[in-house]
Amino acid sequence: MVQELRSQNIPGRQLKHVELKFCDLKNIFLEKAYLGEANLSFANLEGTNLSRANLYNANLEGANLSRANLIRTYLFDANLNGVNLSGSNLDGIDLFRANLNDANLSGTNLRNTEISDKTKLANKWRVIWEIVNQNANDKDLSREDLSNADLRYVYFVEARLVRAKLNGSHLNYANLTKANLIGADLSNTKLLNADFTDADLSAAIVENARFGDNEGISEIMKRDLKSRGAIFEDSPGDLSKVYSPSPTPVK
Repeated sequence: MVQELRSQNIPGRQLKHVELKFCDLKNIFLEKAYLGEANLSFANLEGTNLSRANLYNANLEGANLSRANLIRTYLFDANLNGVNLSGSNLDGIDLFRANLNDANLSGTNLRNTEISDKTKLANKWRVIWEIVNQNANDKDLSREDLSNADLRYVYFVEARLVRAKLNGSHLNYANLTKANLIGADLSNTKLLNADFTDADLSAAIVENARFGDNEGISEIMKRDLKSRGAIFEDSPGDLSKVYSPSPTPVK
């Protein structure tokens, strides 16, 4: 079955009840496939194209779906307990009543993702989902764990992010105008083109944080942030520093 799937890229395959537990399906083309009630538990689906596929009530427990294309995939009632979704695109995905307990959603695009109060999802990722889809203007997110999240283009205008954990997150093009970031952990965070107009970065942890082309950061503030370990990619010579490079931004 696996060899057949690899050799034929046929969209809309009918694979209901198929048994693919522990199978290596890396980078396979399964666009629009019908995989209702299929057993894909612990399968390797890294980089697989499952766009618009129907996985109603499918068992994906423990599967590796990192970097998978899941745009508009139907996962109603699916079991995604312990699944690795890091770096995947979930734009338009239907997760109504899906079980995402213990799922790894690091760097995952949650924009336009459909969830409900019946979706089993860790509180951290539910908060991040709300921020991404509803923005966070004036929101109090003090001490929240927002680490390793895709928060690009999100509005945090006048948000309270005191001691929030934003380490490893992608905040490129985010609007942080008048945001309170006192003591926030921004280590290894991507902050290119983010707007910091009147933002407060006092005592923020910025080791290996990558700034560049930012509104609201004066030369004095830039020197202060660099002295605390920040990297400015629009400043000649910064990339030659000894700081370890952080992961490539999600595209």
